[in-house]
Amino acid sequence: MDTETFPNYALNEGRHSAEPPSKTPGTASRQLITVASWFEALAHQHHERICSLYAPHGVLRSRLGVVRGQNQIRDRFFFFCAMGHLRDRRDWSVTYRIDELETSEDVVVANWKFRWPALGINRVISQSITSRFTIAENGEIHDQWDEFSVLRLSRQLVPQRTLALAIIRLNLAAAVASAESEMRRCLFASIQMTENELMQDT
Repeated sequence: MDTETFPNYALNEGRHSAEPPSKTPGTASRQLITVASWFEALAHQHHERICSLYAPHGVLRSRLGVVRGQNQIRDRFFFFCAMGHLRDRRDWSVTYRIDELETSEDVVVANWKFRWPALGINRVISQSITSRFTIAENGEIHDQWDEFSVLRLSRQLVPQRTLALAIIRLNLAAAVASAESEMRRCLFASIQMTENELMQDT
């Protein structure tokens, strides 16, 4: 998806026309707008905008663990968005489609694909994710469950020898966490280097 032309009113999918939704405004529409705004913010790498869509005590969950509260959520998305800012824009893409059959009054289900650059291993990671957003009447995200293949993610992030040991020990989540720690180290080293270069130029 061309993130520069992400449709502001694409409520049902990320490759939609920019026509306003035909639904009568109501709770369901607000929920869809929240989810569409979430994907738009991620596509544009706006981590603060993403964080603002969650309730103060919102929860982001997956098989890799639980992220609680806006501070942890902000840190989580800053990590991804900052890596995206440091790499070629073409390494970052977000596409999604709302699963209308699974979506209910307070839960919006979206199937989406996410490509993002992993610092340190110089690889573009590709994920297929199903997310269940539990959204309050005021439009805040209270709970988000992300379902994806941890094995597929591990194969892209983790060295083969480490991956083999993790599979034997049934501890893929720890292997991914270790890889993420290394990416964070590379990210903050890159940020520090950029700041030093800017200081030298002034």
